[in-house]
Amino acid sequence: MIPDTQQVDYQALAEHHPFMLNRFLPDTTLVFANRPMATFFGTTT
Repeated sequence: MIPDTQQVDYQALAEHHPFMLNRFLPDTTLVFANRPMATFFGTTT
């Protein structure tokens, strides 16, 4: 398991990454999209 401080670091990295990033559950539920991904689809995070 990842310690909380590392989890926060990975979350900040993903949120500020210049490329589109997303995360889906196995049932195809979208659980995360960073700002570039949201902008591409015309919505906000």
